[in-house]
Amino acid sequence: MTRLALISVLLIGSTALAKTVDPPAEAPSAGDLLPLANSVPAAAAAGAAAPLIPPRAVLAAHRATGAIQLDGKLDEASWNDAAPTGAFTQEAPRYGQPATLATQVRVLYDDQYLYVGARMLHPAAAGRVTGLVHRRDQDSASDWFGVALDSLHDRRTAHEFRVNAAGVQRDVLMYADTNTDDTWDALWDSSVAVDADGWTAELRIPMALLRIQSVDGEQQWGVNFVRVDQEPQETSRWHVVARSENAFVSSFPSLTGLSELKPQARREITPYVTLGSKLATSQSFDDRGFNYRAGIDAHLGLGSSTLLDVSFLPDFGQTEVDQVILNLSTVETFLPEKRTFFLEGSELFAVNGPQLFYSRRIGTTAPSPTLAAGESIVERPLALDILGAGKLTGKYDGGLNVGLLAAETEAAYAQVRQADGSVVTRPLAATTDSAVARVLQQIGDHGSYLGAFSSMYAERGTDRGDDGANRRAYVGAVDGTWKSNDGSAQADGLSSLSAINDAAEGTGLYATAKAIKRWDAGWYVSGSGTDAGRTYDPNDLGYLDRADQRTGRIETGRQWDQTFGALRNWSFYTSGTYAQDQAGRAFNKNVDSRISTGFTNDWTAYVGGGNTLPYYDDRELRTYYDPVKKYLHHGNEPYITAGFASSRAGAWTGSLDLSASHYAGGPTYTATVSQTVRPSPQLQLDLVTDLLDAEGEQHWLETQGDMPIVGIRKLRQLSQIVRASYAFTPKLTLQAYTQLLLASWSYRDLEHYVNDDTLAPGAMATTTSFADNDWNVNGVLRWEVLPGSTLYFVYTHGAFDNQVFYRDATLSRQSLPALLHAPADDVVQLKLSWMFR
Repeated sequence: MTRLALISVLLIGSTALAKTVDPPAEAPSAGDLLPLANSVPAAAAAGAAAPLIPPRAVLAAHRATGAIQLDGKLDEASWNDAAPTGAFTQEAPRYGQPATLATQVRVLYDDQYLYVGARMLHPAAAGRVTGLVHRRDQDSASDWFGVALDSLHDRRTAHEFRVNAAGVQRDVLMYADTNTDDTWDALWDSSVAVDADGWTAELRIPMALLRIQSVDGEQQWGVNFVRVDQEPQETSRWHVVARSENAFVSSFPSLTGLSELKPQARREITPYVTLGSKLATSQSFDDRGFNYRAGIDAHLGLGSSTLLDVSFLPDFGQTEVDQVILNLSTVETFLPEKRTFFLEGSELFAVNGPQLFYSRRIGTTAPSPTLAAGESIVERPLALDILGAGKLTGKYDGGLNVGLLAAETEAAYAQVRQADGSVVTRPLAATTDSAVARVLQQIGDHGSYLGAFSSMYAERGTDRGDDGANRRAYVGAVDGTWKSNDGSAQADGLSSLSAINDAAEGTGLYATAKAIKRWDAGWYVSGSGTDAGRTYDPNDLGYLDRADQRTGRIETGRQWDQTFGALRNWSFYTSGTYAQDQAGRAFNKNVDSRISTGFTNDWTAYVGGGNTLPYYDDRELRTYYDPVKKYLHHGNEPYITAGFASSRAGAWTGSLDLSASHYAGGPTYTATVSQTVRPSPQLQLDLVTDLLDAEGEQHWLETQGDMPIVGIRKLRQLSQIVRASYAFTPKLTLQAYTQLLLASWSYRDLEHYVNDDTLAPGAMATTTSFADNDWNVNGVLRWEVLPGSTLYFVYTHGAFDNQVFYRDATLSRQSLPALLHAPADDVVQLKLSWMFR
C-alpha cells in the first residue's frame, strides 16, 4: 500500500503558475466615477489588534431616473444621485479591523430590477486584480464582490449574488439565519470592468426572483455586501457579525427608499428532450440500446411572495455522479441532493433536528427482484421514475412561511425468465405518493419562530412484490427557535411522531433540544439532548441514522482575534458526549478537544484528540431490530487528529488531514490530501486522495444460525478523485470527474458471541477476505445557448470488480488492469432544455 500511495501522491502533485487579470495598459482610470473617500485606512495600516465592529448602518436605494446600461462603467447620472455606503470591515484575516482596500457601493431600482454598483479600489501597490474564468456557480481563488438581500426583512432568509473580476457569477441561498445553500440557482445579469485603479461590478437583479412584501408604501429590506481579495488575502463586509451573536441574516443593515415596486410575476417554463444510448453494460442482462425522454420543468410566480414549481418526467442525466463510498457499517450512507427541482426552496422544509425530508428517497434506486433457482433477469429498471412533482412555497407579510410538496413515482416491474424458459412480469415497486407540508411563523424581529412539519408516504396500486401489503408512513413534528434580543443566546427544539400503516406497526416519538450562549470575548458554551424511541422511523421520506437513543452533549470554546508572532485568529473547543439506548446500555461515551490557528502567511493548522470510553455497540452484530439486542463490547479507543491548509493565493493550494486511532487489535491511520491546481485562468484541477490503513478494528463478519461471528478486521483503502473543469467562456464549459476506489479487507482471530461481555475463540468462516474496486468517470460539456437554455453532452462510465483480493488485505496494482477489463456501464447522452419566460 505504501508504494501505491506514494505513486498516487506523486502523480497528483504537479503544479503550474496561475495567471491573473491584468488591467490593459491603455485602460482609462475609473477612480473619478465615484467619489471614493478612503484609501488604506490608518487603523488597518497600523495593524490595530482590537476588533472595531461599527454599528449597523442604513443605506438608501435611489429610483433610477433613466435607463441603466449594464457595462461595468457606472457612468449614468443616477449612480451619482444614489447614496454611497461607508467603509467595509474585515471578516478575515483581521476580524473587526477596517478593510485594507476601499470599497463603495450604491443601489438603484426601478419597477422590475434592483441595480447594485460597486467600485473596488485596488492600486497596483496592493497587488493585482485576480479573476479566473470558469463555470458558473463554482468558487475560485478570484476577487469577488457580492450583495445579500433579505427582501422580506424576515431576518431568516436572504439571496446572495456574487460576481468575480472575470465576470463569473455565483448565487447562494441563506436560510435559518446562519445556514447557506450554494446549489440555489437564479437568472440575473452582471458586468465587470478592470482598470489601473481597481475594478467595478454592476449587477442587475430581477425583483421577480425575490420574495417581496405586498405593501404600497416604502419597504425596508436587509442588505449586506461582501468583498473577497486574493492580493492581499482578505474578506471584508459592509457589516460584520459580532462574536457575541448567533446570527448572520438577522444582523443585516437596512436598505430603505424602495417604494411603489411593481415586479412582474416569475414565469420560467423549460421543456427538455434527452437522447441517450447505453453502449456497454455491467448488468447480468442486456440493457444496451437507444432511448429518448422528454419532460418539462416550470417556475411560476403567484404574486410577489409565492412560487409554484412543477416538473413532469424530470431528467437528471446531466447531474454529476455520486461519490463511491465503501460502507461496511450498519448506517446508511447519506447522499447530498443534486437535482435542481428538489433544491429550489428546500430550505423551507428544514427543521430543528433530524432531516425529516430527505428528497433522495423520491426517485431512488429500483430494488432488484428476488430470483429462485434457475431464474434470470431479462429486463429491469435501475431507478424509479418520477411521473410528476409539484412544490408550492410562499413567504408572506407577518413572517408566515408555507411549503407544500407532492410527487408521484411510477411503479416498477422486472421481466424474469423462469427455469422452464417462460418470461414473467414481476413487480419491484408500487406506485408511490409522497407529500410534505411545512408551516413556519416568525416571532419578533430577531429570528425566533414556531413551526410545524408533516409528511406522508403511501404505496398504492401494485404491491411491492414482497408480502403484498401497501406501506403507508406518516411523520409529524413541531419545532421552534428562540433568540435573545442581542442575539447572544439561542435555543432550538423539536418534537416528532412517526406512524407506519395507520399505527398497525407502531408509532414512535422523538424529541431534541439544543442551546448556545456567546460572549463578546469570544467564549461560547452549547448543549444538546435527544430522546428517540426505539420504534421512531421517519425514513420513508426522511433520514435518521438511528432511533433508540438518549443522548447528551456539552461543548465550550473560544475564538481569539489577536496576532502572536506568526500566529493569528486561533481557537479551541472541548466537548463531552454520552449516549445510551432505551435499555440503558451506553453506546457512545466520548471526550474530544481541538485547537486551531491561522498564520500571518494565510495558512491554517489544527491539532486535536480525544477518547471513546468503553461502550456497548448495539448495531454491529446486526440484531438492532431483533426483540432482544446483542451488544459488542469495546474498550477505550483513543485518537488524535491534525492537519493544515495552505493559502488560497497562487497556482496551487492544498490541505492535509491526518488521524490515528487505537483499537483492540492495532492502530488505524487515515490521510486525506486535497489539492487545487490552476495552470491557467480557464483550467482548474481538484484532486482528493484518501488513504486508510486499519490494522485491528473488531467487527462483525457473519451470522451462523443465530450466532454472530466477529473478528479483527484489517482494511486498506485508496480513493483518488480528480475533477477537471475548463471554461472556454463562463457559458461554455467542460467538466470531467473520475474516481478510483480500491479497497481490500480480511478478518483474523475469529470469535463467536457468548454474551454482551464475552466472546469465545475458535469460530470458523468459509470466506474471510474481500475486495471492492470501482472506477467511475463522468464528463459534461455544458453550453448555455441563451440565459436559462442549455445544451448538455454527457458521458458516464462505471466499472466494478471484487475478484482481485489478498488474504492480508494488500492493495495490488493488479486491481487496475482487472478494472479495465471488468464489465462496465458506458452511457452517452445529449440533453437540450429551453427556457420560455
